[in-house]
Formats: sequence, structure tokens, C-alpha cells
Amino acid sequence: MPRRDFIRDLQQETSSREYAGIVNIKPGEDDGSISCSFKPDAEQAMPIDIQLLVSDLSDYPNEHKYLLFTTSDDVPYAISRCLEKVQTRLGGLRVADVLSRLSAALRNAGPLGLEESSNESADDGENNCDMEDDIEDFTGDWSPSSAFLAESNMNSSNEGLRNDGIEILIRKLASELQTAKLAGFRVGYLGNEMNPIVCISCRIGRLGISEEAMQAWRVNGQQYLLCLVRYVGRYRPLDEIMEGDATLGKTSVEILVDLCDSYKPTLDSALAALAEHHRGFETTTLGELQNKDVKPRPRSVIRSFISKPLNSLMNERFVKILRYRLLYGFSWDGAERFFNDIQGKPLGNVHPGDPRYSTDEGEALCRDRLNAIRNRRPHP
Repeated sequence: MPRRDFIRDLQQETSSREYAGIVNIKPGEDDGSISCSFKPDAEQAMPIDIQLLVSDLSDYPNEHKYLLFTTSDDVPYAISRCLEKVQTRLGGLRVADVLSRLSAALRNAGPLGLEESSNESADDGENNCDMEDDIEDFTGDWSPSSAFLAESNMNSSNEGLRNDGIEILIRKLASELQTAKLAGFRVGYLGNEMNPIVCISCRIGRLGISEEAMQAWRVNGQQYLLCLVRYVGRYRPLDEIMEGDATLGKTSVEILVDLCDSYKPTLDSALAALAEHHRGFETTTLGELQNKDVKPRPRSVIRSFISKPLNSLMNERFVKILRYRLLYGFSWDGAERFFNDIQGKPLGNVHPGDPRYSTDEGEALCRDRLNAIRNRRPHP
């Protein structure tokens, strides 16, 4: 089985082989992930912690992809730039080959001083990275295209991205997954890096919900509250999602909030859940079996009775509420109140300066803090 193959390969590499510069090789916190550190040759250089996520273990060892990011601070530009290049060349490789290429690339990434982010030294670091500069063609990869996006439009859009912006988008995706992981969530993705289904989850037992509430909601502490985000046609960063909502009046993402016995469902289950959601669903468990004694398959998306209101919020109102929050510096409650008040009314009839929408922190402070999040750039 693919999962067993991955676990066996990882166990073998952690116990029997060494890779120059790569230390502390071990399974990551998430299923299908690898944790390791790169120790530069410089005596005073600190190890750089690296996480590798497998897109879908069911595709291992031939069709899978890897997503790389670092959880260390102040990473030299040459290293982070090299990681960006490496991850586009690791698809379909076993663990041993991945670690070998990672080791070779990082050891040839160039000088690791503090000035790599400027001009010539930055270019030198890129050129020394021991990977080809050509970007991998993702044409043959699975693409979770939206039901309301024409295939021809998606293909033409992706063709331009492959030529001009694929590395930038992959870097932003990795950076956003890194931020979510550092905030305490389990993260992963399904599909490929350009057309991903992003998975963000948290175990129910960590949400601080009382036993009585869990019983009423028919959930248990071992399940994961799962958020799946599918992008229309391609991955889009937050500022682009906001712009599309403001100018076109519609979002470029589909969001699904359900339950799962794992932090990341199978690709088939995620696709089925998103397709069911797109068609509209009743408040039932996805693929619910009439025989209650039969358990759902492992890593299946499970629909609870709270899924419908949550998904209605996330797909119909959330992006607009978030946009108002970022634009005006509202609290979450204030942004939702503003959204409700403005429905069906000209903007001039509702004033953003109304104290009912403000936060205890003060509007200016909240706006500055949220703008910093909105304008966040991935680590160079």
C-alpha cells in the first residue's frame, strides 16, 4: 500500500543513511510529512528546520508531489530561494531520492550571509542551487477544476502562469501553509501545487467544546474539524480573492467545512464532498450509509448537522465579512454586523465609523495590524 511504502521508506532513511548537511530526519507531525534540518557548514550558523508535505499518500511513490517550507526564522535568502526551486523537481520521487536532491541543492545554494536578499549575491545563490531552472510542466497533473469554470479558460490561465508566475504562487502557498501550521493547525494539500485543495484542520478535542455540546452536535473529540479550500482554476492569494469579490461580486474559492477522522481526507473523498456541496446537499452525512453499524471508510469527509450553516457562512458571506474587516479595521462581530446592515442599502446609508462596528483595540490599531496580515509577503 502507498502509505506503508512511504512509512517504510522514511524509516529506512532515518535509520540507515546519512545525507550531507541534512540532520534530524524523522516523520513530521502530520501523516505523509517529513521533518528534517539543514546544518550549514558555517560554524555559527543555526540549523534550518524544513518540512516536506506529500500531496496525497495514495499517489506514492510515482504520482505524488511535495511541498516544502521552513519553520525557522531569519532564513537566508539563498536557502529559501533554493527550496522554492527544489520542490518543483521532486514529484514522483521516493524519500531517499528526495533527501539526496535536497542535500545536494542546499549545499550548493551559495553564501549564507545576511545580505543575500540584495542584488548580486541573491542571483548568485539562485544560480548555484543544484537544480534545473526549468519549471516542471504540470499539464499532466490532476486539476480540481471548478464546475463553473470553463476548461479552456483554466488551461489558458495556467499556461501563462507556468511561464511567468508559477514559482511566486507556489512560494505564497507554502508561506500560507507555514503560517497556518505555526498557528497550531494541521495543514496539507491535495492535487498539485498550482491547482490545490488546501486542507486546514484542528482536532475537535482541542477546541474547548464541552462534552455536552459535543454530544448535542454529534461529534467526538478524536475527530477533526476540517476546512477544505478549492481555488477556481488556480491558487489565488488573499489580496486577489478580495479584489475579485469587490470588483466581480463573487469569490474565486470554494470552502467546505466538515468532519474527518484524519487531518487530511483522501483525494477521492474530498472531490466527492466538494461535488456534493456544489450541487447542494441536505443536512446528512456525505455518502451516509443506511446501516448505522457500518463505519465510514478511513479518511472520508463526514458531514455533520452543523455543516450546512457553516458552509453557507463560508461560501456566501465569509469573504465579504473578511474584506470589510480588513478594509475598515472591524472586529469579527463588527464586520458581520456591518455586512448585515448594508444588505440592500446604498453604502452611504451605513457609516463604517459607527461605534457599533469598532473594536476595543481602537480602529486605527486594528486596521494597522490587519493590513500587515493582508500585505504579508512570503519569506524572501
